[in-house]
Amino acid sequence: MVRHYLTFNITDPLSEASRGSSTFTQYFSGTNAAGQINYVERKQATGGRFTVSVAGVEKTSGVDYTYSNTTGEITWTGHTPASGTDNIMLIMTAIKPWIYDDNPNVDTVHFPRISVLDAGTEHVDSGMGIYQSYNTGPGQYLTRRLKIIVRDRRNAHPSTFTYGSVHLLNYDLVQAIAQNIKAYFNTSASPPKWKFWRWLVVRDERIYSEEDVDGILRHDVTVDVSLYDSEGAI
Repeated sequence: MVRHYLTFNITDPLSEASRGSSTFTQYFSGTNAAGQINYVERKQATGGRFTVSVAGVEKTSGVDYTYSNTTGEITWTGHTPASGTDNIMLIMTAIKPWIYDDNPNVDTVHFPRISVLDAGTEHVDSGMGIYQSYNTGPGQYLTRRLKIIVRDRRNAHPSTFTYGSVHLLNYDLVQAIAQNIKAYFNTSASPPKWKFWRWLVVRDERIYSEEDVDGILRHDVTVDVSLYDSEGAI
């Protein structure tokens, strides 16, 4: 999923103290392949719990697996999980998320937040270029437009948030987050990350429509991402 990739690669300087933490559980499926890597959707809180079990048996960090809180990867080094559906269970104390794949309700309390929304996909037949899939061969050239929406409530917080070691509030916070996202895409455009063929920021704008009625401050960054994919989807 694109949103998981963005979660771990957009620079994320909103302080842990500002965001808070909660218990988080995630399941993975074993492949019976040595060196299996699992990708964690949340970041571990400082000093928080991080336990991983396979088929109900807890495994040992540094012996059975290693974990990188920077990339979100569990790498199985000394143990190979057997094939199975959801037979690997992670329980961790995780920093509360602020990147979502939906629009919030007007009464939500989770702010500031980023919404990553699919704004449309264009397909170009593989005759425009050949991409050898990791699994099955040539596929289609896709361009997907993603709308990355940064929101915060006006005067919603009792004190300023610490973002990148700077205390910010209201639209200053929204703009700082949005510009950091834009800067990430611009500076990482060549070579592009992961499977992407290219990506391009196509729009960067403040949105006023939610301010007067709902008191929500908003800034949108729209990005086109392109790749060759045999499955027809990112």
